[in-house]
Amino acid sequence: MERENVAKISLSTFFLILAIIVIIVMGIFIFKLNKEKTIDTQKSADLQAQVNSLSSTINSLQSKINTISETVNNDNNSTNTATTTPATERTDTNLTTYNGNEYTFKYNKNWKDLGIATKESVGPVNRRVGALQLETENKDRVSILKHSNTTLSKYIEEHKKSYLNSTDEGGGFKLISEDSYNGNSLKGYKIVFEQMDLIYVSYLLESNNTVYEIEYPGSESNYNSIKSDLEIAVNSFKIK
Repeated sequence: MERENVAKISLSTFFLILAIIVIIVMGIFIFKLNKEKTIDTQKSADLQAQVNSLSSTINSLQSKINTISETVNNDNNSTNTATTTPATERTDTNLTTYNGNEYTFKYNKNWKDLGIATKESVGPVNRRVGALQLETENKDRVSILKHSNTTLSKYIEEHKKSYLNSTDEGGGFKLISEDSYNGNSLKGYKIVFEQMDLIYVSYLLESNNTVYEIEYPGSESNYNSIKSDLEIAVNSFKIK
């Protein structure tokens, strides 16, 4: 009987010790698990902070890129606007108006009004005697001639013959181009002749059996530099 009691006590002690060991092991396991979880949580928080910081940096860089892009686009738009604005859309502050007895038109305010050409100023046989003359910034001359009692089609043929068959001004003229041209609702025509290193450009406008000719003789490069100014004059030309 006593042996049985001793055996029971020993068995109980064994299970108690075993239970204590299990509790200790589980406690250690839970502690390690919690510690690893805490470490993982900290790592996750640190990683999230790095991601947030990187995202903030990216947003800042993107904002700077957008600002630079807008600045470049605004500069390009300003440049393109300045480059492509037609001369015919210039404000009146860049122009002045010729207001004669028969006609009126606008022209570059930097051109000089030389008045009516006389035999003394251009020579007695020059076709421009009696024509209004303007001096461009390149010191070339623009003439406004009047041809009465003629139609546009008739004068075009006479004009072409007078240049192509003429020995005036040295002769040797070549017809470069010709085409219809409408200036300020007036029926018109544009003819370009070439002689040596010069070109002779004529804008012809018809009104009431009269042809008005806006003529430019000079180098091609000078013509290209004032072409838009010439077209302002043609497009604003009005008969009173």
